[in-house]
Amino acid sequence: MAAGGQISLLGRIAVSAKLITQDQLLAALRAQDRVGVTKRLGDIFVELGYLSQAQLAWLLNAQQVLLQRERKAEAEAQR
Repeated sequence: MAAGGQISLLGRIAVSAKLITQDQLLAALRAQDRVGVTKRLGDIFVELGYLSQAQLAWLLNAQQVLLQRERKAEAEAQR
């Protein structure tokens, strides 16, 4: 599975947004394990037919927004 057994942020967002099911996420993670982490999880979602390119673009944007919010909150907490 993903590094250290942790499910990727992208996968968690996709399930939370109901773009994919937990079973689909696990299947995609297994596929990623077979090909190695050289292939991005989002690309695997599209290849497996779980997401369209437009849905992947939305998901990647949502991930960036969330990461920016987390960084901002961490910076403010350190002040």
